[in-house]
Amino acid sequence: MIILTILWSSVSTVFAQPFSPDSKGYVADPKFKELIKERRYELVGSFSPSVLGKHACFIKNGEKSYLDTMGNEVPDKSIFTRGLPIKKSERLKNRFFSFIDGTKYGMKDRNGRVEIPAIYDRLEIYKDSIVYVRLNKKLLGFLLVEGAFQGYNNLDLVYDAEKYDGCVSRLPDLFVKKQDDKYALFNAAGEALSPYVYLEKPMGFAQSEFGEIQVLEGKVRKYGIIDTLGKTRLAPVYNDIEMVGMGGVYITRSFKGGDDRVALLDAQLNPLSKSTYSEIGVFNHDGLAVVSLGRDKTLRKGIVNTAGHELVKPMYQFLELSGKFAKVIYKGKQKVIDSKGKTVIPSIYDDLIPINDGSFKADLFYVSLKDKWGVLNAKAQVVLPIVCDNMPRIDINNQVFIYSINKKTGIRKLNGEVILKPTYDKFYTLDGTEGNLNIVKIGPKYGISDDKGVLILPLKYDSIIQTKTNEPYWRGYNGMIEAVLNNRPCTIDLYGNEYFKGAVNK
Repeated sequence: MIILTILWSSVSTVFAQPFSPDSKGYVADPKFKELIKERRYELVGSFSPSVLGKHACFIKNGEKSYLDTMGNEVPDKSIFTRGLPIKKSERLKNRFFSFIDGTKYGMKDRNGRVEIPAIYDRLEIYKDSIVYVRLNKKLLGFLLVEGAFQGYNNLDLVYDAEKYDGCVSRLPDLFVKKQDDKYALFNAAGEALSPYVYLEKPMGFAQSEFGEIQVLEGKVRKYGIIDTLGKTRLAPVYNDIEMVGMGGVYITRSFKGGDDRVALLDAQLNPLSKSTYSEIGVFNHDGLAVVSLGRDKTLRKGIVNTAGHELVKPMYQFLELSGKFAKVIYKGKQKVIDSKGKTVIPSIYDDLIPINDGSFKADLFYVSLKDKWGVLNAKAQVVLPIVCDNMPRIDINNQVFIYSINKKTGIRKLNGEVILKPTYDKFYTLDGTEGNLNIVKIGPKYGISDDKGVLILPLKYDSIIQTKTNEPYWRGYNGMIEAVLNNRPCTIDLYGNEYFKGAVNK
């Protein structure tokens, strides 16, 4: 009996301090590895965000269960959501569900606790943790804040359905009625602000005090702008109107009277300059936008700022902004200029590509010369020598370049510092790990490395298989990896365990 008690105690051991998983969900603490051995776990996955903290899947005696960072075993996988903390409606649905009591709707959490009482005629999850409910034809709302629902009635879509057919999104004090397929505008007091002339419900611009209206002139749609009071600020005589960001700056594509030109307006709808263009692009985070003159063969591009100042005259056949710099093509030659038009990378390369995906900006450029690739910064300084077999791959998450020289893969930081000399025959990210784990190969054998190329699992596997599982783990990766060892399929984890008893990720 004493021996049985000791065995039971070891299985139930919990710790005073929680284990601290790294960015891969892996725990390096020797005590955790001892726990795996003592409890005879056959596999242990990565710790991933759950409703109640972080949990990892484990396999014992062929059965799945879950483990928290204190060492507690938790059998219910409903602790997980498909993602990070609850923000999006998809994740909201994984944590809460609607229920009906008679003819009325409410919402409960997974433990059955009532979060929203069943007194509503309709209930619908909308977005950003918002639940809309309808009571006596009036639309109301609840917002999930720090795990609890709070009343949230100041919504874009709140209106009295007995009086109106909708409201103006982003302009919550304006409402619409529909008659003969046309809309009229009303204020909160119910006063009519327009006749029934609008083709669509007016729509507010994001982060703005204005909205768009549409009318029909003959057979052509015309666009105008209203303010928060419903007053017409720009008459609907334009073929198109768009907002382009950066301090409320607008483009007005005013093809008025057949004049195919574009005017740039400020946040008060005043013209910023006398110049007009055939097209104006969206302003980037540095307050710059591409402007165009002409069409097709006569097309020329330049740069303006949010004050409407023309920094670079439209003269280039091609212009692509990358932060405060731009790749341009002039008379068939490509180079990089700054926002004042000064050349910073000359026209001596076969190809030149800005490294810019919209969310990342480092003023870096891929360049090629005689079938070799490298990376330069905006000062034309070499970051990665032009000796790579192909265009290097940038890992934005870990701020590194993955590059190949003589068919061997290495890693460098974005400043050019070498992390790993060209070593591996193959090197690619394990699905769902954002570069924190990589499948590597030398000769016929595969292993797993971290983001710096350091081996976590040795080069001994016949293959390692990319598998996005159906497990409810963050980004589809659960730390249990399908592999083949000595021609035998198996599942492996980052602790060196190998499981040959059948597929785990079903």
